[in-house]
Amino acid sequence: MGQTLTIEGFITEKDTNSTVPFAYVVNKKSGVGTVSSDKGYFKINAQADDTILVSCMGYIARKLAARDILELGSYKEGKKIILFAKTYTLNTVSISPRELSENQKNFYERFINTPMPSLGSPISALYFEYSKEGRERKKLIEIYKKELFFEKAEKRLAYFLSVKKVDLSKFDVRAFIMYCRFSEEMVQYANDYDFYFKTSRCFDEYTGNPDYR
Repeated sequence: MGQTLTIEGFITEKDTNSTVPFAYVVNKKSGVGTVSSDKGYFKINAQADDTILVSCMGYIARKLAARDILELGSYKEGKKIILFAKTYTLNTVSISPRELSENQKNFYERFINTPMPSLGSPISALYFEYSKEGRERKKLIEIYKKELFFEKAEKRLAYFLSVKKVDLSKFDVRAFIMYCRFSEEMVQYANDYDFYFKTSRCFDEYTGNPDYR
Protein backbone atom coordinates (compact mmCIF):
# COMPACT_ATOMS: atom_id res chain seq x y z
CA MET A 1 0.00 0.00 0.00
CA GLY A 2 1.32 3.44 -0.92
CA GLN A 3 1.56 6.54 1.17
CA THR A 4 -1.71 7.98 2.44
CA LEU A 5 -2.25 11.57 1.32
CA THR A 6 -4.26 14.09 3.31
CA ILE A 7 -6.06 16.49 1.02
CA GLU A 8 -7.66 19.51 2.63
CA GLY A 9 -8.68 22.95 1.52
CA PHE A 10 -11.65 24.76 0.02
CA ILE A 11 -14.12 24.16 -2.79
CA THR A 12 -14.52 27.41 -4.72
CA GLU A 13 -16.33 28.77 -7.76
CA LYS A 14 -14.54 29.54 -11.01
CA ASP A 15 -13.71 33.25 -11.49
CA THR A 16 -15.06 34.28 -8.08
CA ASN A 17 -13.83 34.33 -4.52
CA SER A 18 -16.95 32.49 -3.35
CA THR A 19 -16.58 29.14 -1.63
CA VAL A 20 -19.02 26.29 -2.27
CA PRO A 21 -20.66 25.03 0.93
CA PHE A 22 -22.09 21.53 1.35
CA ALA A 23 -20.33 20.07 -1.69
CA TYR A 24 -19.49 16.42 -1.31
CA VAL A 25 -16.01 15.01 -1.73
CA VAL A 26 -15.88 11.24 -2.13
CA ASN A 27 -13.03 8.75 -2.49
CA LYS A 28 -14.45 6.59 -5.30
CA LYS A 29 -12.19 3.66 -4.44
CA SER A 30 -12.88 3.41 -0.71
CA GLY A 31 -16.38 4.90 -0.79
CA VAL A 32 -15.47 7.21 2.09
CA GLY A 33 -16.62 10.79 1.71
CA THR A 34 -17.12 14.08 3.43
CA VAL A 35 -19.15 17.26 2.96
CA SER A 36 -17.59 20.69 2.74
CA SER A 37 -18.48 22.99 5.62
CA ASP A 38 -20.62 26.11 5.33
CA LYS A 39 -17.36 27.89 4.46
CA GLY A 40 -16.43 25.36 1.76
CA TYR A 41 -13.71 23.62 3.80
CA PHE A 42 -13.08 19.87 3.43
CA LYS A 43 -10.53 17.24 4.44
CA ILE A 44 -10.16 13.70 3.08
CA ASN A 45 -7.52 10.94 3.05
CA ALA A 46 -6.62 8.92 -0.05
CA GLN A 47 -3.94 6.91 -1.77
CA ALA A 48 -2.15 8.66 -4.64
CA ASP A 49 -4.02 6.69 -7.35
CA ASP A 50 -7.48 6.98 -5.75
CA THR A 51 -10.08 8.95 -7.69
CA ILE A 52 -11.70 11.82 -5.81
CA LEU A 53 -15.16 12.97 -6.90
CA VAL A 54 -16.04 16.58 -6.08
CA SER A 55 -19.66 17.51 -6.73
CA CYS A 56 -22.38 19.92 -5.73
CA MET A 57 -25.81 20.64 -7.13
CA GLY A 58 -25.59 23.37 -9.78
CA TYR A 59 -21.93 22.66 -10.60
CA ILE A 60 -20.12 20.34 -13.00
CA ALA A 61 -18.68 17.40 -11.05
CA ARG A 62 -14.93 16.82 -11.17
CA LYS A 63 -13.08 13.49 -10.91
CA LEU A 64 -9.39 13.81 -10.10
CA ALA A 65 -6.66 11.44 -9.01
CA ALA A 66 -5.55 12.34 -5.50
CA ARG A 67 -1.98 12.98 -6.66
CA ASP A 68 -3.24 15.31 -9.42
CA ILE A 69 -5.14 17.45 -6.92
CA LEU A 70 -1.87 18.25 -5.18
CA GLU A 71 -0.47 19.45 -8.52
CA LEU A 72 -3.34 21.77 -9.40
CA GLY A 73 -2.28 25.42 -9.64
CA SER A 74 -5.27 26.49 -7.55
CA TYR A 75 -4.39 23.93 -4.88
CA LYS A 76 -0.74 24.91 -4.75
CA GLU A 77 -1.61 28.61 -4.51
CA GLY A 78 -4.48 28.50 -2.05
CA LYS A 79 -5.48 24.88 -1.35
CA LYS A 80 -8.51 25.29 -3.61
CA ILE A 81 -10.42 22.93 -5.88
CA ILE A 82 -12.46 24.89 -8.41
CA LEU A 83 -15.94 23.90 -9.58
CA PHE A 84 -17.57 25.30 -12.70
CA ALA A 85 -21.21 26.39 -12.51
CA LYS A 86 -23.60 24.62 -14.86
CA THR A 87 -25.47 26.67 -17.44
CA TYR A 88 -28.97 25.74 -18.55
CA THR A 89 -31.23 26.47 -21.48
CA LEU A 90 -34.76 26.77 -20.13
CA ASN A 91 -38.01 26.38 -22.03
CA THR A 92 -41.67 25.94 -21.15
CA VAL A 93 -41.47 22.16 -20.83
CA SER A 94 -38.21 21.89 -18.89
CA ILE A 95 -39.17 21.53 -15.26
CA SER A 96 -36.06 21.98 -13.17
CA PRO A 97 -32.45 23.00 -13.78
CA ARG A 98 -31.73 21.78 -10.24
CA GLU A 99 -32.76 18.18 -10.75
CA LEU A 100 -30.61 15.93 -8.58
CA SER A 101 -28.42 13.26 -10.08
CA GLU A 102 -28.86 9.68 -8.87
CA ASN A 103 -25.49 9.91 -7.11
CA GLN A 104 -26.59 13.03 -5.25
CA LYS A 105 -29.93 11.52 -4.24
CA ASN A 106 -28.26 8.32 -3.05
CA PHE A 107 -25.68 10.27 -1.09
CA TYR A 108 -28.29 12.50 0.57
CA GLU A 109 -30.49 9.52 1.47
CA ARG A 110 -27.55 7.57 2.93
CA PHE A 111 -26.48 10.60 4.98
CA ILE A 112 -30.01 11.19 6.31
CA ASN A 113 -30.52 7.51 7.17
CA THR A 114 -27.10 6.87 8.74
CA PRO A 115 -27.77 6.25 12.45
CA MET A 116 -26.14 8.37 15.11
CA PRO A 117 -22.89 6.81 16.39
CA SER A 118 -23.29 4.44 19.33
CA LEU A 119 -23.04 6.49 22.50
CA GLY A 120 -22.00 4.86 25.73
CA SER A 121 -23.39 7.34 28.22
CA PRO A 122 -25.87 10.22 28.64
CA ILE A 123 -22.89 12.59 28.69
CA SER A 124 -21.77 11.31 25.28
CA ALA A 125 -25.32 11.72 23.98
CA LEU A 126 -25.42 15.31 25.20
CA TYR A 127 -22.06 16.01 23.60
CA PHE A 128 -23.26 14.75 20.23
CA GLU A 129 -26.52 16.67 20.61
CA TYR A 130 -24.89 20.04 21.30
CA SER A 131 -21.39 19.73 19.81
CA LYS A 132 -20.35 21.49 16.59
CA GLU A 133 -20.31 18.09 14.84
CA GLY A 134 -23.82 17.31 16.01
CA ARG A 135 -25.17 20.72 15.00
CA GLU A 136 -23.56 20.53 11.57
CA ARG A 137 -24.98 17.06 11.01
CA LYS A 138 -28.49 18.24 11.91
CA LYS A 139 -28.11 21.22 9.58
CA LEU A 140 -27.00 19.00 6.72
CA ILE A 141 -29.84 16.54 7.30
CA GLU A 142 -32.38 19.38 7.08
CA ILE A 143 -30.75 20.75 3.92
CA TYR A 144 -30.67 17.34 2.25
CA LYS A 145 -34.28 16.56 3.22
CA LYS A 146 -35.34 19.89 1.73
CA GLU A 147 -33.43 19.24 -1.50
CA LEU A 148 -35.01 15.80 -1.89
CA PHE A 149 -38.47 17.24 -1.22
CA PHE A 150 -38.06 20.06 -3.75
CA GLU A 151 -36.83 17.59 -6.35
CA LYS A 152 -39.95 15.42 -5.89
CA ALA A 153 -42.27 18.43 -5.91
CA GLU A 154 -40.72 19.93 -9.03
CA LYS A 155 -41.08 16.64 -10.91
CA ARG A 156 -44.72 16.39 -9.83
CA LEU A 157 -45.33 19.94 -11.10
CA ALA A 158 -43.83 19.29 -14.53
CA TYR A 159 -47.11 18.42 -16.25
CA PHE A 160 -49.05 21.27 -14.63
CA LEU A 161 -46.47 23.90 -15.59
CA SER A 162 -46.24 22.60 -19.16
CA VAL A 163 -50.05 22.76 -19.53
CA LYS A 164 -49.99 26.36 -18.23
CA LYS A 165 -47.12 27.14 -20.64
CA VAL A 166 -45.13 28.70 -17.82
CA ASP A 167 -41.89 30.39 -18.86
CA LEU A 168 -39.51 28.86 -16.33
CA SER A 169 -36.81 31.41 -17.06
CA LYS A 170 -39.07 33.92 -15.26
CA PHE A 171 -40.86 31.61 -12.82
CA ASP A 172 -39.32 30.61 -9.48
CA VAL A 173 -40.65 27.07 -9.00
CA ARG A 174 -39.31 26.75 -5.46
CA ALA A 175 -40.89 30.04 -4.39
CA PHE A 176 -44.19 28.74 -5.77
CA ILE A 177 -43.83 25.46 -3.84
CA MET A 178 -43.18 27.35 -0.61
CA TYR A 179 -46.06 29.77 -1.28
CA CYS A 180 -48.46 26.85 -1.75
CA ARG A 181 -47.09 25.06 1.31
CA PHE A 182 -46.98 21.71 -0.42
CA SER A 183 -46.61 18.91 2.09
CA GLU A 184 -44.58 15.73 1.69
CA GLU A 185 -47.84 13.76 1.91
CA MET A 186 -49.50 15.74 -0.86
CA VAL A 187 -46.51 15.51 -3.21
CA GLN A 188 -46.02 11.81 -2.54
CA TYR A 189 -49.54 10.45 -2.29
CA ALA A 190 -52.19 12.82 -3.73
CA ASN A 191 -53.88 11.47 -6.85
CA ASP A 192 -53.40 13.41 -10.09
CA TYR A 193 -56.83 15.05 -9.97
CA ASP A 194 -56.47 16.35 -6.39
CA PHE A 195 -52.92 17.49 -7.00
CA TYR A 196 -53.82 19.34 -10.20
CA PHE A 197 -56.93 20.92 -8.64
CA LYS A 198 -55.14 22.19 -5.53
CA THR A 199 -52.16 23.36 -7.54
CA SER A 200 -54.39 25.22 -9.99
CA ARG A 201 -56.15 27.13 -7.20
CA CYS A 202 -52.85 28.08 -5.62
CA PHE A 203 -51.39 29.07 -9.00
CA ASP A 204 -54.25 31.51 -9.59
CA GLU A 205 -53.63 33.11 -6.18
CA TYR A 206 -49.86 33.17 -6.66
CA THR A 207 -49.91 34.74 -10.13
CA GLY A 208 -52.53 37.27 -8.99
CA ASN A 209 -50.25 38.44 -6.19
CA PRO A 210 -48.66 41.88 -6.92
CA ASP A 211 -45.35 40.59 -5.57
CA TYR A 212 -45.33 37.88 -8.23
CA ARG A 213 -46.29 40.20 -11.09
